Amino acid sequence: MESLRIPRLALVSAVALVFAGYLLQALTPIRLSPDVATYLHMARTASEGSGFHRAGQRTYFPVGYPGMIAGLIKLHLAHPWSLVVLNVLWLMVAAAGCWVLFRRSFRFSASASWLLVVVWLLSWPVAKHAAMALTDCSFLGAVMCALLAMDAGLEASSPRRAAWLAVVAAVFVAAGLSFRTAGVALLPALFLTSFRYWRRSQLDRRWRLPAVMMTFAVLGTLAVGLPLMGMYSVSAYSEAAVTRPGTVLDRVLFHALEMGSVATNLPSSVLGHLLPGFVTNAIGFSLALLVAAGFWARRRFQPADVFLLCYSALLVQWPYYEPRLLIPALPLFAAYGWSFVRTVKLRRFRVAMAGYLVLFIASGLLSLSYSIWLGSLRGARFAQAYGGGSEGNNYCAAFGDCPIDPSRPPAKPAYVDVLRFYR
Repeated sequence: MESLRIPRLALVSAVALVFAGYLLQALTPIRLSPDVATYLHMARTASEGSGFHRAGQRTYFPVGYPGMIAGLIKLHLAHPWSLVVLNVLWLMVAAAGCWVLFRRSFRFSASASWLLVVVWLLSWPVAKHAAMALTDCSFLGAVMCALLAMDAGLEASSPRRAAWLAVVAAVFVAAGLSFRTAGVALLPALFLTSFRYWRRSQLDRRWRLPAVMMTFAVLGTLAVGLPLMGMYSVSAYSEAAVTRPGTVLDRVLFHALEMGSVATNLPSSVLGHLLPGFVTNAIGFSLALLVAAGFWARRRFQPADVFLLCYSALLVQWPYYEPRLLIPALPLFAAYGWSFVRTVKLRRFRVAMAGYLVLFIASGLLSLSYSIWLGSLRGARFAQAYGGGSEGNNYCAAFGDCPIDPSRPPAKPAYVDVLRFYR
């Protein structure tokens, strides 16, 4: 299955068309959620010189993403379209990093690598959240570039090149920490890379300089990245993971629902009407087994493997249902799944997988098309369509282009302020 018969030009064109679709989402009004409102409030207060906070209260969010938006505010570019374009730019960085990582670390062909990029780009969590002012796209871009730099450093033939790649890896790991608390999952991968640099320096004296630079890069990452992330965010995560009601089994089951939603490429709002919960759980566990089989088939232990193990451990302990948190793992899910699939020689299995990929991509195109359509709406139509109308009164109160609906939740002053400031 590695020898794809799809022309490479067709796959590259498909990637370009997908990104064109993502850019069309720049027409959307701001899509509200509690996290979106928090990030945008933090960015505004930071641009005003009063620090990263919301209504005078500190938050547990790292400051990297709101810091970028604060920069847009200073440049008078903080508008709904620019927030989407910023996400799409990070997605482009992530796609480029993924393609090279698939080629270098996973030894996939160019066509297979492009196909996998198309697959994760068309997963519904990416299609939905790329249009929202959230950290998913920026964190994904930082993760893929950090893993690529670590992998390339370990395989570099030139000590000088390896030394510079150590610095690049450290920069992107620090960026990942500044975007999301889960960036700590990158640290074990960076430590592994540093250890292998030193082990190689024992065999070749020329590698002492790269090993020293990697050590300083690790220390610099900790010195810069952890303050940007904020230790308060770690304590908030730990408190939520420990005090939230529910057993470990409960968390595993609803994370299996997330995995099932990703595997079918259907959001829970749709999937719940099509399949009973236990079937979705079974599909989720099947995806987890496929990824585990890919680990076995790959037979390597590189920074990408360490990151996915650590990130998965963090997700299992997270006590909330949030499929978007799987976005940083989606490219690696695709890669490990492909690593296993290409080892299977049964014709029926390959035909079934080809059919699955066609359905997955078709579903992703529908999700992206719906998101583009939603972003094209204005006034009362957008207020009623977005989130089932649950946030509609916020838009009506902010812009005055539709009447307040007393049957809907009342407008929140903080949300109305965000919409007016970033219009």
